[in-house]
Amino acid sequence: MNCYIVNKINVPISINAIWNKPVWQNIESLIISNNNNWKSCWKPHTEVKSCYDDKNLYLIFYVKDQFVKCETNKHNGPVWEDSCVEFFFSPGSADSRTYFNIEINCCGFAYMAFQRDPKIDYDLFSIEDIEASKINYSLKRSVINEIKSPQEWVIEYKLPFDILNKYFRFQYPEKGAIWRGNFFKCAENNSQPHWLSWTNINNPIPDFHLPQYMGKLKFN
Repeated sequence: MNCYIVNKINVPISINAIWNKPVWQNIESLIISNNNNWKSCWKPHTEVKSCYDDKNLYLIFYVKDQFVKCETNKHNGPVWEDSCVEFFFSPGSADSRTYFNIEINCCGFAYMAFQRDPKIDYDLFSIEDIEASKINYSLKRSVINEIKSPQEWVIEYKLPFDILNKYFRFQYPEKGAIWRGNFFKCAENNSQPHWLSWTNINNPIPDFHLPQYMGKLKFN
């Protein structure tokens, strides 16, 4: 099973979508590269890093992309149809089917939910709680019309534990805690649709909502 080490930091991170700033330079990245044998040819290079402090989980994604498109311009819209990065995770105290799904398009609009039964029984985050995640993004141009030339873009955000705890009560992570999770890069509504994951998903059609394929997130 894939395992990623989530290191603890002592100073809160300023969320400004700068991939190479000092606080991230000593944090190991993982590569999102499994296409799961789904029929997609485009595999944009995608990396993600994560760390935490006593109050927040932090994430930053870096994508070397092409065929970039973004039509969703509001939170809790269908951001997965756009050029999008996603993080699904289950805190250590959750059962095997429950998890959070955090999906953010390249223009910083998010879909956030807690799934009790995948895609059947779930709670969407309020807009106020999404905004508390302080999402920032580097692609400051309109991409309603697909950009076919190579592009690099970054998404950075934090997930306050107090916000997450409103939707599912869990013990805040300490050293040695084990969560489960998976990371994704996708775009369903561009000229090169693709669905990439960190851990491999053995399913005949694209579906990220399969928590049995999550890897391990070990807090250090």
